[in-house]
Amino acid sequence: MLTALSTRTSQVHHPTSLSRIKVPCLHFFIQDTEANTNTIILEDIQDAVDLKSLLVSPSTSPSLSHTHATSTGYSLGSWLRSYHAWISSPSSTPSALCSAISTNSENMRRLKHDITYNIFIEIIAQFPEVTARLTGGERKSLEDVKEMADGEFDRKVAMGDDSGEWGIIHGDFWTGNILLSPAIPSQQPTEEPEPEPEPLPNLFIIDWESTQFGHRAYDIGQMIGDLLERQHFSHNNSNGDAAVLALEGFIDGYGAVSEEMAFRIAVHAGVQLVTWVARGPPLHMRPAWATRERVVGIVEMGVRFILRGWGRDREWIGGSVLKGLVGDV
Repeated sequence: MLTALSTRTSQVHHPTSLSRIKVPCLHFFIQDTEANTNTIILEDIQDAVDLKSLLVSPSTSPSLSHTHATSTGYSLGSWLRSYHAWISSPSSTPSALCSAISTNSENMRRLKHDITYNIFIEIIAQFPEVTARLTGGERKSLEDVKEMADGEFDRKVAMGDDSGEWGIIHGDFWTGNILLSPAIPSQQPTEEPEPEPEPLPNLFIIDWESTQFGHRAYDIGQMIGDLLERQHFSHNNSNGDAAVLALEGFIDGYGAVSEEMAFRIAVHAGVQLVTWVARGPPLHMRPAWATRERVVGIVEMGVRFILRGWGRDREWIGGSVLKGLVGDV
């Protein structure tokens, strides 16, 4: 995949900025089947920092300005939409690439299922503050979501069966896998009536080992859930605001989808939020900011997204952070 994408650099124009997005250049790869090891040498991305680190900085002055948060989110959304379209083209997926992804896909799909839909109900059950407020119908809906996802992940991989919702996906699309330069200049006022877009640092999409055939809502919903997580656990208001602006920019950049796709994205974003509990050490070993109240809050938020998405609640989605996915509803 890195080889296929190595010559593909996207330039994204936003009203306030211009950014370049690419994947690291692959210099060397060797697979030793006898030793069961892989050796890979990638481009050295100097002075880079991941987007997550910028959004969780404890500093009272944000590492990511609000202008650049919006622009970065927009760039990522626009790039992801173009990637989903590009990889669906037969000319973009030669037989060798399809074969490699097919081989990789089974294990990665199993892993993704194991750390998301296979455990989210068990996680919710750990919080009586949440389960006590669930109705019998809502509990049944959560079980239905798991059953649906179990069927999705059992679906036979069909590399030529790309559609608007299914195809080759990145598989682990979150802020920790987005690199950019830490030298982000603040936008200076200008007397020019129509200033030229300000260049953003290069953005690099990394960690492609989870590439698989899957529902595109997995990529979109994971990033949305991750940005909501950044906002929920933010150390200060500036970082929380930056996460929300990046989220809004991301949705704006990806663009409108069908209502059914938007509901499916809501479900996956909710699962991403709930399974935060399983990503890391036990709760009693987490940092001080991960209070019981805040942990319960993120689980409640995730459950709300899952149930509203599964229930195809048009009014809710039209008033939520996801409204940009469907426009006016």
